[in-house]
Amino acid sequence: MVAMSRRHTQLQRQAAGPRGKTEVPLRVGSKERRLDAETRKKAIEIERSCNPSRIELGLKKLSKSGKPTKILKVNYRCIPLANEIRKQLGLRGIKITNLTSKDR
Repeated sequence: MVAMSRRHTQLQRQAAGPRGKTEVPLRVGSKERRLDAETRKKAIEIERSCNPSRIELGLKKLSKSGKPTKILKVNYRCIPLANEIRKQLGLRGIKITNLTSKDR
């Protein structure tokens, strides 16, 4: 397993809230992946780098989650890039926010 930074783990716990789960196993394609945080109705993926391939993988994880609300949290500088990748993949219904936004 890849070691995560303290900040990434903190953001996961914050996104999951008191009743949610972190590091939820999920099958994407032929590989077993992990979704960063999950509540009863929300799937949350956190991507702190602006790497397009990592953002694409995060979007694919969210689309496979099966939750009604899907949120990708990225650095505020990466929001336009994430929106562009989402459009290229033809995914709809995924909300892209900055890392520190509260889910309302």
